[in-house]
Amino acid sequence: MHVAFINPQGNFDPEDSYWTAHPDFGGQLVYVKELALAMGNLGHRVDIVTRRVVDPEWPEFAGETDAYPGHENVRILRVPCGPDGFLPKEELWPYLGTEFVPNLLSFYEREDSLPDTVTSHYGDGGLCAVLIEDRTGIPFSFTAHSLGAQKMDKMGVRRRDIAETDKKYHFSKRIVAERLAMNRSRLNVTSTGQERFVQYTHNAYRGAVDPMDGDHFAAVPPGVAMHIFDKNSRADDEGAVRGHVLACLERDLDPERVGLPCVVASSRLDPKKNHRALVEAFASSPTLRESANLVVLTGNMENPLEDYSDADDGERAVLDGIMETMDRARMRGMVSMFAVRGQRRLAAAYRFLSERRSVFALTANYEPFGLAPLEAMAAGLPAVVTKNGGPSESLREGDEEYGLLVDPGDPEEVAAGLYSVVGDVGRWRRYAEAGYGRVLAKYTWERTAEGYLDAIAKERRVGEEDPADGFPTPRVRLESPKYFTDPGSDEGTSLETLDRLYFGLDVLAVGESLVDFISHEFRISLRTADRFSRYLGGQPANVAVYVAKLGGRSAVITKVGADYFGEFVEDQLGRHGVSTEGVHRAPGEPTTNAFVTRTVNVPDFQVNRGADALLNIREVPDELVERARAVHTSAFALSRDPQRLAVRRAMRLGARLGKVVSLDPNYDPRVWPDREEAWEVLAEVLPYATIVKPSLEDARRLFDPNMSDDALEEACLDTFHDLGAQVVVMTRSGGVVVVSDGSSVERVGPLPKVNVQSVTGARDAFWSALLVAHLDGKDWPTSVRFAHEVAALKLGMEGHVERMIDRETLYRRLEQGADQRA
Repeated sequence: MHVAFINPQGNFDPEDSYWTAHPDFGGQLVYVKELALAMGNLGHRVDIVTRRVVDPEWPEFAGETDAYPGHENVRILRVPCGPDGFLPKEELWPYLGTEFVPNLLSFYEREDSLPDTVTSHYGDGGLCAVLIEDRTGIPFSFTAHSLGAQKMDKMGVRRRDIAETDKKYHFSKRIVAERLAMNRSRLNVTSTGQERFVQYTHNAYRGAVDPMDGDHFAAVPPGVAMHIFDKNSRADDEGAVRGHVLACLERDLDPERVGLPCVVASSRLDPKKNHRALVEAFASSPTLRESANLVVLTGNMENPLEDYSDADDGERAVLDGIMETMDRARMRGMVSMFAVRGQRRLAAAYRFLSERRSVFALTANYEPFGLAPLEAMAAGLPAVVTKNGGPSESLREGDEEYGLLVDPGDPEEVAAGLYSVVGDVGRWRRYAEAGYGRVLAKYTWERTAEGYLDAIAKERRVGEEDPADGFPTPRVRLESPKYFTDPGSDEGTSLETLDRLYFGLDVLAVGESLVDFISHEFRISLRTADRFSRYLGGQPANVAVYVAKLGGRSAVITKVGADYFGEFVEDQLGRHGVSTEGVHRAPGEPTTNAFVTRTVNVPDFQVNRGADALLNIREVPDELVERARAVHTSAFALSRDPQRLAVRRAMRLGARLGKVVSLDPNYDPRVWPDREEAWEVLAEVLPYATIVKPSLEDARRLFDPNMSDDALEEACLDTFHDLGAQVVVMTRSGGVVVVSDGSSVERVGPLPKVNVQSVTGARDAFWSALLVAHLDGKDWPTSVRFAHEVAALKLGMEGHVERMIDRETLYRRLEQGADQRA
């Protein structure tokens, strides 16, 4: 098979020039090179396609073709693209569709040898693969490595700063290109299973790909170049590297400390790598400082402890923070910083430091995969690394640990983890042996190449609108915006597009997020329920989830405990595609939880109230409300202060800004015993409400349980309208839904009966769909029928619906049903 790797940014040459010395020469180049060589070793013909650079400062990249000695199946193709000189990746966008792709295809046409498949890397490579497919039909896979929306998150980009930020980083082009690539690829390749649900669920990629669609994803972990990093390998200049490392240690450390083990950090001096947390860990722990030195390997700065005037702005910011912490904690003489250039020298340095019983450390806030720890482990260093991201999969499997995972936001935990390894010879040896064995078993490039080829050979399910089970799964093909073939136009890549994709929200849900423990068996009472499963719960949280499942953009403002259940809630929200930027933690408070019976009727439940009720008014930012089209909340959230004040602020601000404001009056005396107080609070907030949707059960609790159904309906409609609600939607028994706008009443139904597995969450799914259809401009009868269809999907299963729901398919079904009824 002839495989083309498309990687326009950075560059490749036999000497791996400039790797780690420039942001564009990072880990994705290692990935592409090693994977390509491994595929070549398996007998495939492989091209690494990158940009040609004719620049005296970058002389290694001027040739049209190049090769790696001893690898006759692999060649490097350099394609003319834009001006001759080197360009950072952010400046390549105008030239990719107009020069890079046409010039590459011309080259292949001259050879009469188009590749059989393309594997694209990073957003720019993905865009090129889309354009190649447009012209040739060659299928491609997409490996993002990192995505632009996550970078915007980490940078903390605010709406008011978007124009200035885009001038430098061109996120308006990058995110659109990434959406195209993940949508049009035959396969999206991730390094871990977690990456799929952390990165691709971001609101900016909603509608491009369904992260729950296993046919569209494959997790293939990258490998370690064992011929370089193996603890038993040796570089040609191994002795020279050892001498260099020792000389630097002797230069920087107090003489009596030179023989101590080292904690080794080796990553770009980038704020997201969170070097300062590692330095703070040392500063906070006298026992760690007594036991080990800190070594920071820099890209190309020989002695930054003395001079880092050549550092760029990002590096300087990191180094300024490190120096400030070092000086405050009087750590001079305990820290060494120096350059080790190239992978072979880095591997030799690791081997030398492992002989001193040193430990590798990575305290990044989030690490998508974490190849660096695996390389260090291959060279014999135990690893103590961030628990956020890929290392949680590569360093742990079941009950087996192959390294130590720590919270990078907790310096004391980082320090304790490092000391537990560096200060205990037996523990150090166990982790060193376990880590090395883990790499050999699972993380070699040969394994990666086999997994990659197997994945891209599989047929992806395409074609029919609905899969065999009738589930309405989205099948949308995105088209390339004009900009990428005509850079004079910003059509499809404007600031307005970026604002809509990144900042736009359909629904902002404010209120409780909690953990639901739902009984395994059908039970009327909790007294007889003895086994439970854990799910994400909370009315606003569930509404946000189903808005996301319907292809909308949603976020929550909520509060959880700083505990494992809080982590579960935040993880589940993110996994289902809900933005968690408004999730707050309450240290010392438990995450709210509820025990619920599985039933086909009204469930029995018990709520253990905790952190959710502590959401306060300062945690409802104007910006989030401004970005949303609708603000949604519940009576549960209004039942206690200070959350009540926070919710009222969100509703009031939403109404003032002309948003749709919706309230679920899910009153229950088990949560809110004082019914009189509940009515007082509802009277305060209903003037802000656009839509209120009580059920017949809500009406019985709010009014008089002895009233007839018709009397309850009349009381509900009259009272909610009198208190200010514009539209009242009431669900009644028998599948009838009543809609009143204050001047007229319309009855929808009876709606079709549904097979019920569990009612928990179905009400919230109905709410979500009702809001989405209303925001789509549907009339109320259509919105109600649409909501019933979505609720029916939820009623047929326990827990949340996992897959995305194609609302356009459901709308078409409803139109066909309306034609038949007519």
